[in-house]
Amino acid sequence: MSGRGVAGLVFLLMGFMMFMSGGMLTLFLGLEYAMTTILIGFAFMIAGGVAMAAPSRKPQARITFAAAGPPTPRIEVVERPTVGPATPVKLTCPDCGATPSHVGPGVNTCEYCGASFVIPGL
Repeated sequence: MSGRGVAGLVFLLMGFMMFMSGGMLTLFLGLEYAMTTILIGFAFMIAGGVAMAAPSRKPQARITFAAAGPPTPRIEVVERPTVGPATPVKLTCPDCGATPSHVGPGVNTCEYCGASFVIPGL
């Protein structure tokens, strides 16, 4: 139960008790003296009923409109055809015959003799 519902219930019960006690006072003091207590109790009961019956405020969903942004580019994976042989080939330095440890595209340099060479198709 929400805070509004609890407060409404408290007002309703308090108003009912005042209304009933005003009715008891009527027996002893007469209607003209107990009328104030009865009316205040009745007002409290009405206020409690209204507070309990009022809908709770829930945040409403906001509708927003946004302009479409630029289209996102599609990324396609394209396999490059292999240029060299499908089986591994042992590479050696053309000057000293050593096996290079770091080979890549472009100009490669032998770590042992310092000779520069290019591997075609890499």
